[in-house]
Amino acid sequence: MQQQRNISLDILRILACIGVITIHTAGSVRWHGWAEPNSIQWNLAGTLDAMSRWSVPIFAMLTGFFFLNPEKEITIKKLFTKNIARIVVALVVWSVFYALTLHKPIYPFGSQEGHFWYLGMCIGLYLAVPIMRIIATNSTLLKYFCWTWLACKLYSFIGKFVVLPFDIIELIFTDYVGYCLWAFYLSTLPKTKTLCYTMSATTLLGLIITIIGYIFSLEIDPHFGSYTSPTVIATSIGLFYLFSHQEIRLSEKWQRTIQFCSESTFGIYLIHMWLLINMFFRVHRFIETPIYVVLICIPAVFFIGWAITAIIKQIPVLKKWIV
Repeated sequence: MQQQRNISLDILRILACIGVITIHTAGSVRWHGWAEPNSIQWNLAGTLDAMSRWSVPIFAMLTGFFFLNPEKEITIKKLFTKNIARIVVALVVWSVFYALTLHKPIYPFGSQEGHFWYLGMCIGLYLAVPIMRIIATNSTLLKYFCWTWLACKLYSFIGKFVVLPFDIIELIFTDYVGYCLWAFYLSTLPKTKTLCYTMSATTLLGLIITIIGYIFSLEIDPHFGSYTSPTVIATSIGLFYLFSHQEIRLSEKWQRTIQFCSESTFGIYLIHMWLLINMFFRVHRFIETPIYVVLICIPAVFFIGWAITAIIKQIPVLKKWIV
């Protein structure tokens, strides 16, 4: 299924990064009231937002895919000294950067630009890796956890619309640990036409229902947009299966380019909100149609973020710890 490096997963990581930028760009049209509720601009922005909701779960699934691989040696010491330490350093450095340049208190004392929560979630996932690896080695336990987690999320979602008799699910099956284990579970499934068709239908159906949920909701952040809503879970599971089981053959030059871009997504993620704040809001003053601003800023933020990350990567210490 794989070449020396699974380029399809690199492509998926890049698409997920673009998806996160899209969420924060298109979502701003609703969050900041730049379009009237239920207007064409409101619904177009909501459609783009809804179409990108799988991106954050995919990042968690990529973590599970690589960290739960039994062939990869993962020690608790390595998790703390390399993986968790890197996240903590990046969080401190970028928090100070945002605080100084945007004149806000240092995170988490006020300078929460909407995306640093993800770093805390990553630390939580890394802390859970040793336990998840034990679950992943037992096929019966793995299936039990994945399907029970899915049932719990469906139950929890239903509870947003009707009163349920009890609500203890969230205390037992946490959100993103389930995504990690689902990624590993999907990697153990064979590649068959039936599964490919099923996962394609699952992805498409998940996207369509999520979009409809956005269009028919006047809420700024509809329940269907939750990263653990059934429709987003369906889309994420379908996409991950299709990409992880897809062999993409490219020239060596393109492989290097895609690999470098994939390895830059962490830096792009960290800087993209700063770029949006300093670009998106300014462009909005000169272009009256919000959707045009969105379509301009998504690629602009991605490529400028990529360029900044590429420059930072030329400095060994910074490359290792903050991007």
